[in-house]
Amino acid sequence: MKAEYQGNSEEVDIDHFKSLDISIPIGASYEISDFIIDARYNFGLTKLVDVSGNSSKNSVIQVTVGYKIPLGN
Repeated sequence: MKAEYQGNSEEVDIDHFKSLDISIPIGASYEISDFIIDARYNFGLTKLVDVSGNSSKNSVIQVTVGYKIPLGN
């Protein structure tokens, strides 16, 4: 992973960031004919940074819309 910080004039030590992020995905998928709609939420479990009592975790919302291409039989 890569860590970048843009802020006022304070310095941040990026060595405090973890290089592994673990999450639990929960979601649902629905198929209509050859179309797919998928929604998912990832609950971050890993504290990516823990400095001076401030901790940070990733949480992600994903939405997918797709089309299944039929392969010849």
